[in-house]
Amino acid sequence: MISTPTPSRTSWPPTTIPKLEGMSHTRAYVDGTVSGLRASMARAGVDASLVLPVATNPRQVVHVNDSSAQINDLGPETGVYSFGCMHPDFSDYRAELSRVKELGMKGIKLHPVYQGVDFDDIRTLRILDRAAELGLIVLTHSGLDIGFPGEVRVTPKMVLHAIQEVGPLTLILAPHGGLAELGRGGGTAALRAGISGHLLLPGEHPSSGRRILQARGPAHDGGGAVPAHHPHLRIRRSARL
Repeated sequence: MISTPTPSRTSWPPTTIPKLEGMSHTRAYVDGTVSGLRASMARAGVDASLVLPVATNPRQVVHVNDSSAQINDLGPETGVYSFGCMHPDFSDYRAELSRVKELGMKGIKLHPVYQGVDFDDIRTLRILDRAAELGLIVLTHSGLDIGFPGEVRVTPKMVLHAIQEVGPLTLILAPHGGLAELGRGGGTAALRAGISGHLLLPGEHPSSGRRILQARGPAHDGGGAVPAHHPHLRIRRSARL
């Protein structure tokens, strides 16, 4: 089981998690530290966690990628690893993505809602193109984000458009593969195109979770995001499907 936390540093200031809880009206199940994450992993029987850092402005990119590389250096000891990041407005994206590859990271995380750019915007497309050229995985938040009610910047239709523009690439849509947007058009075609999504939390959307299992198979249940979701509960909910 792989758990996927989403901080962009090895630990958060003590006020950050309560602030995020208040903004999102959700409970955090870990305290935002590597030690807290490792304790949670041990309780849930999770072997490895993957940090998915988000650069909310271009100035953060280099520093976050340096920090991610440090996390990976300790990965064999801690069981915690990290992707890199990229921001659509980072000017030297080609060179920085090359550096991400050279540092040994397997992919990058994008979060178009926090970055204020649609997934099929040219600024995102050029990142996807370079990542595909380097063989980097691109993981993007898709569909709704509880912190931004009503704002959607990754829909199945946008993803199809991006793939048509860029060509083959390794792409992960999380959470849910954007399936909350099926009714807005393009969702069924996206599934048929082989877009692999992160399994929906069965406790929230069991029917959609079963649809992903039917379309893609159980091997595509990649885990759950913390601190918003407890790994132990995630494993139990997935098993009920």
